[in-house]
Amino acid sequence: MILTWKLWRTLREPPLIAHVLYRRIASMPPFALPFRGQAGRQLLKVLLGLFLAYVAIRHGVISLLLLMFVVPAAGVLGFLLLPVLLPPITTLAGGFWAAVISGTVVREHNTHTYELLCLAPNGSLGANWVIASGCLHRGEYFAALRGAVYVALTIGAMFLGLLALVAMFMALRASPTHTLIVAVRTITDLAVILALFHFHYVQSMVLSALVGVYVPTTFRSSIDAPWLAFGLFEVIQLGTYTAVALFHVLLAPVFEQITPDNWLAYISVPLLYLLVFTLLRELIILHLWGSLSSRLNAGPAEREVLLKQLFDEY
Repeated sequence: MILTWKLWRTLREPPLIAHVLYRRIASMPPFALPFRGQAGRQLLKVLLGLFLAYVAIRHGVISLLLLMFVVPAAGVLGFLLLPVLLPPITTLAGGFWAAVISGTVVREHNTHTYELLCLAPNGSLGANWVIASGCLHRGEYFAALRGAVYVALTIGAMFLGLLALVAMFMALRASPTHTLIVAVRTITDLAVILALFHFHYVQSMVLSALVGVYVPTTFRSSIDAPWLAFGLFEVIQLGTYTAVALFHVLLAPVFEQITPDNWLAYISVPLLYLLVFTLLRELIILHLWGSLSSRLNAGPAEREVLLKQLFDEY
């Protein structure tokens, strides 16, 4: 995870505010969502009013009142289900950003500015990574997804703390050793799920940037490159999910035979899943990083400058 965290640090809060290329990329108009802007919001209000009027006329006032109770309840349910909903959202968003990054790099090629950018002190690798970082931070979507992930982690941490308190209470009550081991295993399971959730988000964002920059090194078509970047990112995501699922299917019978009597092995089983998932994706990131550096003719010194200094201004 060392390379992942170094790359993630350059994407999470890039110290590139004064960077000319970063400012140009990040200030471009973001992808417009439906009903965005003042006119869109007014249209949404009108449509909502018409829908409520239809419900009241067709089904009566009681149904309308029930609907007004159901909508807030659905919002609360969606909030509580953030840990379940965000991984697929992250996968789709990562594919979208990979496509945007790829399209932006291709556009720089087509406008004949790419070669000039690569002559800057940070080299071709630095220029491409600045473009990737600027695309991620274009608009408020990256910050919104990051905030939602932290909210979901906070919800999970609250449940984890509650389980830890229950386990402490059980220990004080001198519960049977077998019961305490099962309680600790439950805590470990939840802790691993939270770690997987966070690592999945971080590695997905890094993979998105790497794929988005990697595809234009081979495909320079403004039509094909974004779709290929989107497809490659989704293949990597689904491929890692499939590999971990296969690992579970093959070894689940073995793990089921581990009883609480062998307490260390019993508690360590979830940690093995965490290791397999993160290590597999880390190897993919290492391969993409090495291939990208080779295709951009970036030597070890250039890579070290990029990872250590987190970009200097041009």
